[in-house]
Amino acid sequence: MSVVFTKTAEESAKGSFLGAAFVTVVGGLFVGTFFLAEGLPTFAKVILLGVGLLSFLWVRSLIREGRSYLRSGRDWRVEITDRKLSWQSPVQEIMASFEIPLSNIQAVRHVRTRRSQRSGSGYRDAYTIERHKGETIKVSDQISGIQPDVVFTALQEAGVPYEKEVIHTKEQFREKRELRRAKRRERRAKRRLQPATVN
Repeated sequence: MSVVFTKTAEESAKGSFLGAAFVTVVGGLFVGTFFLAEGLPTFAKVILLGVGLLSFLWVRSLIREGRSYLRSGRDWRVEITDRKLSWQSPVQEIMASFEIPLSNIQAVRHVRTRRSQRSGSGYRDAYTIERHKGETIKVSDQISGIQPDVVFTALQEAGVPYEKEVIHTKEQFREKRELRRAKRRERRAKRRLQPATVN
């Protein structure tokens, strides 16, 4: 079995440049409001200018990212075989490539953290690959080239457990994280306590 996902340098650069255009428009609206609106309180002006400055820095970053993709000319390539997961990045400064045997993956996890229980509220996604030794690899859906959910679903079809959960509060997130850590510590302690085999 071999499953391959790719994304060309041109597609990646296009995404970065479109993102830069969108952020430019949003930042321009904030700066335009600063100059055109009269009678704004000082704190509002500070916020508007701050958002404008952050937008400018973000646009610069996105443009640099797009140029890096075009200079490299290489594709994003994720391959899942019977033995390993290979995630190859065209620009190592954006995301480092890695390769991991499937036998070393305990599970892959997608945690969606919502700000509130309202369906329309904002949320944040976190994707991780958990290894048997307790180590984790974080995969950002913003810079991974290939959508992690697509890759994790393919890993699930290859026999790797794919765990999904939705967390509504920071406290709940901390509680679940501590519970997972406690379970990992318990598994490690059990492995240490297993008696050595005597021939």
